[in-house]
Amino acid sequence: MLNPEGHGRCIYRIETPDGHIFDAVVFSGRRRGPSNERAFETNWDILVWLFDGPASATRIDAAERENARLVVGTGRAGPDVLSWTRGNRSGRLFDTVVSSLAEGIQPDITALMKTGYLMRNVYYQANGMNGTRLFASYPADHPLAGAYKAQMLGIFLMREFSLYLAEFIAAQQSRRATTLDPVIRRYLGIGNSSGLGLNLLVWNHPMLLSRWLQQREALFGALRELERPDSAIVDRYISLLGRYATHVASRAQRSQASREHDATEEEILSARDLWRIYRTTGAVAGCTVMRPWKELWDALSGRISVAAQEALLALSLEVYPDLVETMKGYSETSEREHLDARMPVNELRQILRRDYEWAFRYPLDESTNHWIWYQSQEGEEPRRGIAREGYVAPEMDVLLKLPLGIRRLDDALRRRPARERVGRFLALFPLWHDVIERIQTVNGYPYHTPMHDLHAADEDPLHLVRFVLCALKGMTAPEAVGGLWMRGVFLQGAPTAGDLASGASDWIYPAAPQV
Repeated sequence: MLNPEGHGRCIYRIETPDGHIFDAVVFSGRRRGPSNERAFETNWDILVWLFDGPASATRIDAAERENARLVVGTGRAGPDVLSWTRGNRSGRLFDTVVSSLAEGIQPDITALMKTGYLMRNVYYQANGMNGTRLFASYPADHPLAGAYKAQMLGIFLMREFSLYLAEFIAAQQSRRATTLDPVIRRYLGIGNSSGLGLNLLVWNHPMLLSRWLQQREALFGALRELERPDSAIVDRYISLLGRYATHVASRAQRSQASREHDATEEEILSARDLWRIYRTTGAVAGCTVMRPWKELWDALSGRISVAAQEALLALSLEVYPDLVETMKGYSETSEREHLDARMPVNELRQILRRDYEWAFRYPLDESTNHWIWYQSQEGEEPRRGIAREGYVAPEMDVLLKLPLGIRRLDDALRRRPARERVGRFLALFPLWHDVIERIQTVNGYPYHTPMHDLHAADEDPLHLVRFVLCALKGMTAPEAVGGLWMRGVFLQGAPTAGDLASGASDWIYPAAPQV
């Protein structure tokens, strides 16, 4: 149902092994503005709606009528919609690939490596956004139960459509057109460009973020205690280290940011050398070891950067998929806030001094109140402005002022009787309610708050954006754009829908295609 330019509708049906059906409807539209780093409301190429169950023709027509309102934040998807995502054709690659295919040849590999995708995702909305179904309403046995599964399926389907779309348009342009080589199809992912709003995810979902990081740390703790892995696991890990070394070398050639923030090829290869020695001798530094993961991590910790250490840890989980699977049920947690009015103020101060010691290192001056975070009136998108310019009222700040608030709260509590209850304190000073509720709610969660002040003048706002995109969502090749955006690629090297039938799954850090 596409015209020769690729405009129209495309419908995908997904059936799970237990018989659950999803319909994904792709609306392929006409770009109405120039391509740029930011896809504004009038500048989108496709929208993907993911329906829970079959979508009738009437329902699809209704969805199409809602598109224009949906992308500006006023439309409603409906509770039968699990997610929707929109995207643009890559201005750097899409037309080039179509032209090559239309001529009957494969696209230039160098161009593919520089971009890595045909379509760039803009939004992946779910969990109540624009009326989509809330995660909490999914039945426990639902195939997409859990955070972000619906969005990631939407991105996968966008990737599938982008590959099909390029081949379809090429075929309309020439009788000698060819299709993408399977190796290239696998290599191309989905681009993503995300702004500062992901900082709000980190700060406004502290219990969920802590739970995910606890999962990760629990897995690493379990790995450290594992005794001698079999040779197949060691060989697999050594292979992954080599693949990752090639990846970081390629990244370093293309990006200054990579050289500043990523591991280096030399660091990864030094780790691979130690593992090769262990594979041959069973020893670390000349000593036979029973727990090689622990001994080798400890041996490397003082020799390589933190970025390299984190990469080695992440890759180690790739060789133990069954162990990772045991943590699947530990991905969710209640985010309900609570306030304990009976807590004595001296106990609250003890929590501040124990869990927020880092906050007391920041100065108590205007440098920690430089930025204000707010939501735009159009589309309610996260924004950041200079507080002293005054065009956003202080009460519109959507982020609690930490650590400034911690410092001032501690000073206020210090002036009160030690046994005074929090409820009494709040009756006298109600403006402290939100800060105290946050502190009490996350008490006991080990990884609830980043040691980072997003209101301070000199803080880099992209550190946490990179953390969310790469560590939590699996984006690769991150690159800062203009100091306010982070772009990269999802699903690069992942199996396509056609590959899944054959069980293909080995795709992390793919090498450049060899066609």
